[in-house]
Amino acid sequence: MIYALLKIVYKLIIDYYAKNIDIKNNVFTNIGSVGVHVNKASCFVNVTGNIFDDIAAGAVTLGTF
Repeated sequence: MIYALLKIVYKLIIDYYAKNIDIKNNVFTNIGSVGVHVNKASCFVNVTGNIFDDIAAGAVTLGTF
């Protein structure tokens, strides 16, 4: 098996066990990684009305690697 060490830099990180978070009407642009990352065990996180442009690894990721 081949295992790769994956290191991704995020623009905005919602930490573990975060609750009731609203991310609204923002612009994420020219990011060489992920725009928004929501860590495990977070709940009621809403990402609405945002613009994601020129994002290398993805707009929104969930969980851990």
